[in-house]
Order: sequence, then C-alpha cells, then structure tokens
Amino acid sequence: MKHLVPVALLGLLLALAAGCTKSPTEPDGPVYPDPAGSMTAADLKFCVDETNRYRAQQNRPALNFSEDLSERARLAAEHDHAVGKAHDYFRMNPLGGAENEVLWWSGSNVRQTFSAAIAGFYSEGPSGGHFQNLIGPYTEVGCGVTTGGGGITFVQDLR
Repeated sequence: MKHLVPVALLGLLLALAAGCTKSPTEPDGPVYPDPAGSMTAADLKFCVDETNRYRAQQNRPALNFSEDLSERARLAAEHDHAVGKAHDYFRMNPLGGAENEVLWWSGSNVRQTFSAAIAGFYSEGPSGGHFQNLIGPYTEVGCGVTTGGGGITFVQDLR
C-alpha cells in the first residue's frame, strides 16, 4: 500500500504532462533567453512590422529584421535596465547605427510596450532624435527587451 501512492502520483503527473502541448497556432517560445521569457518570434515580427508601418508613412523603405541586432538590443536592454541608464550599453559599444530605447516602462505586455514606444518615437516629429532614428537611412532593425522589477526596457537598434 505504501508504494501505491507514489506510483499513483507519478501516473497522474505523466497524464497531466501529456496534455500540456502547444496548439499549432501558438507562437514558439522565447527567441533568446529573457528572464521573463517574454520575447517570442511573433513579438520580434510585430516590432519589425510596427517599425516599418511608421517608416511607410514617411515613404521610407522597409527595414529587414536582423538577428544579430536583436541580440545586441537584448544585451543593451538587460544592461541598461540593470544600471538604470538609457543608452549606456550603446555608448560603451558603438554600433555605427542608431538606437531608440524606453527604460523601465511601466506595464506588463511586451507588444503594447513596443507599440506605445514606437508611436512615441514617431510622435516626436522631424525635430526629434528618436523620429530621425526611426525613419533614418538604415536597412536593418533589431529589437530587444527585458523585464523585471515591474518595468520593461525596450531597445530598438538600427543599422
């Protein structure tokens, strides 16, 4: 009788685990390690598409997604979030391009943060630095994010 309880529990756990599979419409998991596991391939696509939507409003060509820029943006987001200084990683590791960033944005939804941040960059208008970066003469974009402590840091690197 003593051995029946653990065996029954193991059987129950295996049965539950068998039912925990992704549906074909769910996005893949995180593209890269993120402490909150919040950045998916679909999120990256959304970031690039949203960026290109605003560029199109200024008759600028679409940017291509860059995996290495996204990795760099992720590192910048993690670093800047930890030290609490926007563009600190960018200053220490020049890119030869441009960077837009929101530091410690309050919220919990990555896509809403991307949407609001990119809209904010664009709303600065032609005299704003973020606007100029957003519509500048670049061909590639990468997006990175980190979360923690109730805030989201989003970095958009352009080259």
